[in-house]
Amino acid sequence: MDFVIGHGVELGCQAHGIRESHNCKWVQFVYTDPEERGMFKDCSDAISEGGKRRRDEVDLCVIALTL
Repeated sequence: MDFVIGHGVELGCQAHGIRESHNCKWVQFVYTDPEERGMFKDCSDAISEGGKRRRDEVDLCVIALTL
């Protein structure tokens, strides 16, 4: 395996594990802003939860770049 593709937090964490076990490249995709999507949800804490999720996704991108 030459590379693994991660998408979002759930699959990004799995991609990180696969990257470690197979010693391959890791590409992490993020194409939506969870914080912005939270503005359209009915939950009271959707925006703050989206902000946390956004930070997690950015952290996964940084890790993928540095490995």
